[in-house]
Amino acid sequence: MDKKIYVFGHKNPDTDSICASISYAHLKRVLGYDNVEAVRLGKVNKETQFALDYFGVKAPKLLENIKPQVNDMNFYQVPPVYVVDSVKKAWDVMTENGRQMIPVLYHDNKLAGVISVSDIAKTYIGLTDGSVLKNHRTPFINVASVLQGKVISGSYPHAYVLGDVYTTASISEESTLTNTDIIITGANDHLIEKALNSGAGCVIITDQNMDNLKINIPEHCQIAIICTPFSFFKTIKMVSQSISVKNILKKENITFFETDDYLDEVKQIMLNTSYRHFPILDQEGEVKGLISKRHLLDIQKKKVILVDHNERDQSADGIEQAEILEIIDHHRVANLDTGNPLYLRAEPVGCTNTIIGKMYEENNLMPPKEIAGIMLSAL
Repeated sequence: MDKKIYVFGHKNPDTDSICASISYAHLKRVLGYDNVEAVRLGKVNKETQFALDYFGVKAPKLLENIKPQVNDMNFYQVPPVYVVDSVKKAWDVMTENGRQMIPVLYHDNKLAGVISVSDIAKTYIGLTDGSVLKNHRTPFINVASVLQGKVISGSYPHAYVLGDVYTTASISEESTLTNTDIIITGANDHLIEKALNSGAGCVIITDQNMDNLKINIPEHCQIAIICTPFSFFKTIKMVSQSISVKNILKKENITFFETDDYLDEVKQIMLNTSYRHFPILDQEGEVKGLISKRHLLDIQKKKVILVDHNERDQSADGIEQAEILEIIDHHRVANLDTGNPLYLRAEPVGCTNTIIGKMYEENNLMPPKEIAGIMLSAL
């Protein structure tokens, strides 16, 4: 989507200034610029309000300044990772998108915390205990997902893993497993039979051709059977990555910014912290992406069209940080510098709306009644 273009007159606007912003924004939209919006830099006086009310035209919204904000940055977009998602998914999102840190969301897309590569690395060191899934209240659905597996039979009796993880090598005939436990076995008929008779609530069978599964499942077998293409040892390593990111994410003292924060303030905060990436939230608190210090070098200036003035002191605060596309005015040309070429139209007439009226005519266009009415009110 093209960036919005703001059309506005001078501070302490009179009727010509307000009506020129409305009429010229309308002309630009008719000419194909759908993203043009008329705004004002001050209060609408009684005379102007009377004209607007008489012709049924709504006053432009107030623009406090034109300073660059966070939403003027080309910030990173990353696939969402939710609190219930696995550590493996968070790791994949980071590596696939080249990020050292990503935000973690609640189901309503609000910020729950952040997770970094170092957080995951520290966690992997401790993920060797057979009780790790139980201790971290791991959603059972994460297990099959992390193993790129398929549940071919039965169902696990709980939404979360409530038991321990075993292998067929770690149990004996005296071992007592329950329907909350999970057991991992290789693709050996004897071992599979041993696993199915172990009493566990879920059996994970490794080294499977997922396109041609050949598992003999006993009749009336109700336990969950997951087949995975991973090797026996890789499965043991990977299954612990099923734990939810909510168990390791950082929740406290998170530095984040909102889309309408001004970059002058954002820059100071960024330069005084060791963090590299920062979550971006909108006004509703939903996560929109990430920014880094690098983004301070890639800011899209706000695009503006000035009507009925061309002096810096009369224009919006922060005008020197905006991109001026056009100036339509009937005053003297003053001290406004621009970084790029622009369209400048200045004529010695009584008001700016006279010039805009000519521009309608030059484009073989007739303004609608309400626009023509407010233009005449400015004479």
